[in-house]
Amino acid sequence: MGAPRPAEGPTAPSRPVTAAESWPRTRVIEETLALARSVLDRREALAEAQIAVLEAALSLMRAGETADLSPAEHVGLLSSALGSVRAAAQAAAFSVVRAQDAIRRQCGAPRPSATTAERPPGTRGSSAAAPAAAPASPGTWPGLGSPSGIRAAAGPSSPVTRAPHRAHTEVEKPMPAESQVPATIPARFTAQVRLRPDAVAVVCGDTELRYAELDERADRMARLLRRLGVGHESRVAVLQERSADLVVSLLAIAKAGAAYVPLHTGYPPARMAWVMRDTGAEVLLTDRASHVFRFDHRARVLTVDEPGTEDDGPWREVRGNAPPEEDPPGPAHPLSLAYIMHTSGSTGQPKGVAVSHQGVADLAADECWGAAARAVLLHAPYAFDISTYELWVPLLNGGRVVLAPPGALVADELRDMVAAHGLTAVHLTAGLFGAMAEESPGAFAGLVELLTGGDVVSPRGVRRVLEQCPGIAVRHLYGPTEVTLFATHCLIREPPSAERLPLGEARSAMRVRLLDDGLSPVVEGGTGELYVAGSGLARGYLDRPEASATRFVPDPFGPPGTRMFRTGDMARLRPGGALEFVGRRDDQVKISGFRVELGEVEAAVSGHPGVNQVAVVARTDTFGDRRLVAYVAGREPDSLTRSVPEHLAGVLPAYMVPTTVVALPALPLTPNGKVDRDALPAPELALDGRRVRSPREKLLCEVFAALLWVDEVAPDDDFFDLGGHSMLAVQLLRRLRELPGGALTLHDVFRSPTPRGLAKRMGREGERGLTDVLLALRTTGAELPLFCVHPILGLSWSYTALLPHLGGEQPLYGLQATGAAPAATPLGSLDDLAQEYLTRIRLVQPTGPYRLMGWSLGGLIAHAMATTLQERGEEVSVLALIDAYPRRPGPDAGVAPHENREVLDALLSSVDPSGGRTARAVTAGRAEVVAAVSEATGLADAGALVDAALRNSRLANGFSPRKFQGDLLFFSASTDRPSGLTAELWERAVTGRVVEQQVAADHYSIMRPAAAREVGRVLSLWLRGEHPDGPRPITPE
Repeated sequence: MGAPRPAEGPTAPSRPVTAAESWPRTRVIEETLALARSVLDRREALAEAQIAVLEAALSLMRAGETADLSPAEHVGLLSSALGSVRAAAQAAAFSVVRAQDAIRRQCGAPRPSATTAERPPGTRGSSAAAPAAAPASPGTWPGLGSPSGIRAAAGPSSPVTRAPHRAHTEVEKPMPAESQVPATIPARFTAQVRLRPDAVAVVCGDTELRYAELDERADRMARLLRRLGVGHESRVAVLQERSADLVVSLLAIAKAGAAYVPLHTGYPPARMAWVMRDTGAEVLLTDRASHVFRFDHRARVLTVDEPGTEDDGPWREVRGNAPPEEDPPGPAHPLSLAYIMHTSGSTGQPKGVAVSHQGVADLAADECWGAAARAVLLHAPYAFDISTYELWVPLLNGGRVVLAPPGALVADELRDMVAAHGLTAVHLTAGLFGAMAEESPGAFAGLVELLTGGDVVSPRGVRRVLEQCPGIAVRHLYGPTEVTLFATHCLIREPPSAERLPLGEARSAMRVRLLDDGLSPVVEGGTGELYVAGSGLARGYLDRPEASATRFVPDPFGPPGTRMFRTGDMARLRPGGALEFVGRRDDQVKISGFRVELGEVEAAVSGHPGVNQVAVVARTDTFGDRRLVAYVAGREPDSLTRSVPEHLAGVLPAYMVPTTVVALPALPLTPNGKVDRDALPAPELALDGRRVRSPREKLLCEVFAALLWVDEVAPDDDFFDLGGHSMLAVQLLRRLRELPGGALTLHDVFRSPTPRGLAKRMGREGERGLTDVLLALRTTGAELPLFCVHPILGLSWSYTALLPHLGGEQPLYGLQATGAAPAATPLGSLDDLAQEYLTRIRLVQPTGPYRLMGWSLGGLIAHAMATTLQERGEEVSVLALIDAYPRRPGPDAGVAPHENREVLDALLSSVDPSGGRTARAVTAGRAEVVAAVSEATGLADAGALVDAALRNSRLANGFSPRKFQGDLLFFSASTDRPSGLTAELWERAVTGRVVEQQVAADHYSIMRPAAAREVGRVLSLWLRGEHPDGPRPITPE
């Protein structure tokens, strides 16, 4: 059954085998043994499979004793060993204990103990300090240690008999003195009950559970579960709303000795059914609110909040014979399963991460928590690993869990809960943290600690929170689900100056190593892969021994039999020893805080019958969040953009469904036939011709487009269908509250997630003010306001595209054509127009320094405003123009306004940047242009806007710019630029430099969200004084 043995040879090499020669063999041997360990963990009859693995391992060990075995022979041996495992596992017939004995007999090795490990002097875990017969931990496997006689080497030329020294790229923190209380959830919780029975443990709205009450309710539930046959390592699924009953259920499952399997309400029915089958859950705990979720399963269903007593209701069968004095047994061992959480899998199916009680207990016992564990907010989905912290850290430390109300967490609610419940700690995903820190950094005031992680965390957000909330600390966490939430943490009390946050130090009993492809420590400045070892490691992937052996690999730096987890994350070793995350080495990405394997999404898309080719990529949106985009090719491509999302909604969780599907005739390929991902086009959103009905609908469409990073949004487009989520919904509310009538709530967004629906909820007040000369786009913020002058169309709504990129502290106002406002008086020159606008901005900002910007025609007006202000002794610190060029008097200067074809063409292009109406511009008259503008803007009196545009354009023909004292920031459209129009045309109109920034867009699309992102990025640097080219102090001529 085993792998073929190599030809007989000498039993010992004639010279010491070096690490370079033996390391590949060592890895093969230990990975093969890892398969045996994972098989041993199965509580089934698997002796034949274990013996097959043993024979393969022995063959490999004998091969490793010679120095002349080729790599090809190693591959052959390993393939044979894996084949034997697969075949033998299906026919296994003996007990686990008998198999372990057989392995020890075949190896001729005694039962392993920590004292047999050769360790370097002066390190933790050395033979001098290690206790004899150390108990198994999540890093070791009972009955199996390292292969006899094998040691990892410190370098390629070192003998393999020398153990590795501790490298400075390893970060380790010892565990506090081990408690006498067993490292299981029920044992640690019971210890807290004895210490503080009357202390509050759970707060949910008006409901409070004290420790003794929670313990009693969980005991009763555990007895019921035991009556149903739930026992050691049984799997119990949970599908409940966030409530006190949920806490009772999870604790009761642990007390019954079982493992809980959380089901996410965002899962589609097919995925819920798959998780139930994958885990073999025989009982499902649910509540009445979750009865709406229907999916296939064979589990016994218990509704925890169903009315009833001991003698009636749905509990009658299990309650009747449950002895009240019976104590639930709890888990049999600290390594018993506590829960199974599913993460995305590259094979197309999710992987169940099997986490032990030891991992949870050690997380809660970490000495880093301190006073921050007194009152912790539970708001994350309990199918998300951060709930392990939110639930068990406070409960196993004598603190209280405060459950957030249903729905997404918003800043105002958080501020209220901190005050009402004395919250000491809150965890937010990196995306939600970035949004709240940008918009409402003061909402965290009163917390002891704010935790964040799961993706790249914004240092700017950390700075804003620390500046706005004195006394708070931000804890930056790093680590995947497989290491029980996190492996490293960095406590930040001072605003960081670096562009990236360091990963920090390892938590208790964890070790983090940065290794190169040869598993050698990287040098300072180098990049390597992060490996994590220690008690927090999960047991592996549920029923996936090969996947477990691939990621949970033998630890050559630790005691015999220990493992380390290969994270797939790349990091850089900074000067001084700090580790800095740099990205993934595979196709795994983070979406809304969840790990997603692109391969799993691609596999789901491929299941659509009309798809022949597929590629899924993660693109970064306006706020730095990643969003999935699926590129497909196949039959009837026009229908795929709608049918693919519908198909995926039935098989993937919502966060894994691509926000955009792009249908192509064929996917671009590289010369070797692979999909050329770099050649995939950026997604675009096309409108279907639906027209806006009011100005506020149009403005809301602009706000949606800017926020969601799409070119256009129609009035009936759904915010969430376009890629919006709860974090962006918070941003949307902030934008709307700055508009007339925009005091909406998150409930409004969920109930009416379209521009048209929200416009109705804004009421009549939302209509007023949208055509005022001074349009407030954002009125709050500590920075000086930026005043933006309208383009040819006369409206400043398009500047909403800049809001996401300028930061929450930058007020923004738009200046609009006076002809669009009621009772406007026509002005005689462009300077008169500039003076009118200056009168308006001084109502907001009476004195300088001023910040001005203008696009197209607005650029000329902004320049005139700037020179007028300087002539009056005011300071203008910023002047930025967007694709605006000084004009010379032309043949149209004396033509009647309604006959000015150039302006009519420009107006049509402004309302339809795609060029759909350009062909009609040659023959279009005023009436057709008015109709087009009315359709695009929703303005009833679009004629006044068109007339103002024609009149203002005529004024610009005779405008001669005066000289501005200072530097000019100039954004030029690099696409379809007419000849002769260059930034140099402004050099005679400024005393300083003309700093040009080219943008990949044409004149009419330069303020569309994709291009506006670049404009906003550069403008933000210029406003903050961080642009490498200026602005410089003004020196008058």
